[in-house]
Amino acid sequence: MDHDPLDEFINGLFSDEAHERPSDNVSPEDMEFKLPEWFDEKKYKQASFRIIVLATYDYKEQILKKARKKMELVDEYIEGLFSKDAFEQPSDTKKPEELEMKLPEWFDENEFNNSKGENLELYGGGC
Repeated sequence: MDHDPLDEFINGLFSDEAHERPSDNVSPEDMEFKLPEWFDEKKYKQASFRIIVLATYDYKEQILKKARKKMELVDEYIEGLFSKDAFEQPSDTKKPEELEMKLPEWFDENEFNNSKGENLELYGGGC
């Protein structure tokens, strides 16, 4: 059996090991936040500056919460795609044998057949 790197990558991407081991070694909750160099304690003690800093921190927290929720939804969606139920239940309502093939109105069978012959001649074949 041939070794397919793409299959190996996809299987690894959705493996239990990949799910349990995050790509980052530090979770956002465990990160150490440092004050930026421009931080001025005197200005911080002023109410207006303190409100701006706290609002910025709150906004960052809201963004992190939204990002976590989106990642949860992505995980649920991907798990659903690869679930046993999804594999056993097709998304189509008709079987291939029941489909009726129709040619578009603009299709011209004579023109199609003529072009097949021309192409065969171009590539060294014949009719």
